[in-house]
Amino acid sequence: MNSNQLDGLVPKSIANCTTLEVLDLGNNKINDVFPCWLKNVSSLHALVLQSNKFYCTIGCLEYDVSWPMIQIIDLASNNVTGRLPQKA
Repeated sequence: MNSNQLDGLVPKSIANCTTLEVLDLGNNKINDVFPCWLKNVSSLHALVLQSNKFYCTIGCLEYDVSWPMIQIIDLASNNVTGRLPQKA
């Protein structure tokens, strides 16, 4: 769904996609907090959120590193703060 002029919030119903491996919402106009609830999608390998309007801290990544399959998180060109874990 990269570069589709999507705006608003990330729908929480995405968490129902239990076999989702890649979610690419990059280069849109999404204006939302970092979707920590996506950690419930245990099959997710890559999360691309770059070039949107995500904001706030990403404390769920800093303090809880139990995202079992994640390999890529791309948050470039957003307004998020916080520390990413060095290793899971």
